[in-house]
Amino acid sequence: MANLLVLILDEPAHLPAILDRWRAIGVPGTTILRSLGGFGLTSWLDRVGLGMLGRAFEAPETEQRVILSLMDDDAILERAIAEAEQIVGGFDRPKSGLLFVLPVPRTLGLKGRAPAGAEAAPAPPFPLREAAAALAFPVSRLLDLPPRESAVVHPQDTLPVVAAAMADQPGNPLACVVNDEGRLVGLIRLETVVADLFMELMPEAFLGDLSELGDALQYAGRLTHRTAGDAMEPATSVKSTDTLRTAYKAMHSKHLSVIPAVDETHHVVGFVALANLLAAVCKDAVIGCNRSEPQA
Repeated sequence: MANLLVLILDEPAHLPAILDRWRAIGVPGTTILRSLGGFGLTSWLDRVGLGMLGRAFEAPETEQRVILSLMDDDAILERAIAEAEQIVGGFDRPKSGLLFVLPVPRTLGLKGRAPAGAEAAPAPPFPLREAAAALAFPVSRLLDLPPRESAVVHPQDTLPVVAAAMADQPGNPLACVVNDEGRLVGLIRLETVVADLFMELMPEAFLGDLSELGDALQYAGRLTHRTAGDAMEPATSVKSTDTLRTAYKAMHSKHLSVIPAVDETHHVVGFVALANLLAAVCKDAVIGCNRSEPQA
């Protein structure tokens, strides 16, 4: 039986990323509607007056998007839910939106679509150098190497709870923020936790650095961090089937020394450390890569 996935998106800025991810995993199609939230519309009218009702759809404060997608593949449905939840940072956060699924007993015209890039890539015309070949190996080659675990916290956990959890896992400079279903929705760096915590313990260490307005605003913003949800950044991760090249690009773009690897529904299955990735591509230190295997 088919299912109708309904996503009411409070922040339309997330729409392009969601559509890109859904297309990549094979969601057969989407319908997008403009909508208004009742409570948001009421608050807006209280400020601007009933005379502006006719322009409600033009006000960014009231703007929403409703995305509809009909699909009959349960695996793609679960992946679509996980991708949307990861992009918005978890639907348990305020103003993240609403997602629900309705069973559809009868459909006409429903057509499936293969995920983007499902076709096999052509083999290179010549063998690559050893280092380049190592970068083509999957992330799964490094998942058995340290660090194997990370502090796992929830958005509502306080910063002292996060700090205590990270202190119990000193080998990993990241805390993974997961929702109630265990799906990764954010990351917290060790330096963020230390700065946020020590800013209250010894503010004099930070006040002397406030030479510009931007520094002062950043300082004030940190004082409002009270929970993991406040302090976390959007989750950056790779799949175990991604290549080491993909892992390095993600780590380089976000200045991470460790990156979590997730399954298709964004549950953490391991970690890739920059040191291990470096060893994997070095000629004299092959980590998890057998030189006798065929090159990519």
